[in-house]
Amino acid sequence: MGLAPGNNVVLQNNLGDDVTVTADGSFVFSTPLDDGSTYAVTVLTQPADPDQFCKVTNGTGTISGGNVTDVNVECIDRFFWPMFLPAITNNSEP
Repeated sequence: MGLAPGNNVVLQNNLGDDVTVTADGSFVFSTPLDDGSTYAVTVLTQPADPDQFCKVTNGTGTISGGNVTDVNVECIDRFFWPMFLPAITNNSEP
């Protein structure tokens, strides 16, 4: 799956550098990091319409001689459980 058309997710690096991602593909944070610096990419704001859940993989590490290109963000539609639950009825007589 991926980020739904028209949706966006806000990613954050090191608890302060935010970037809004509006489509599948690459993204770049505005604050450059020096070689040897650590990074920690997280999801700050989940997509809302349609309701999706995004998770980051390979989101932490240390800059080593170049741009980091293996941080992955995967977004999936949230599963709406109530539509699959059986209806509960009260069969008792008054």
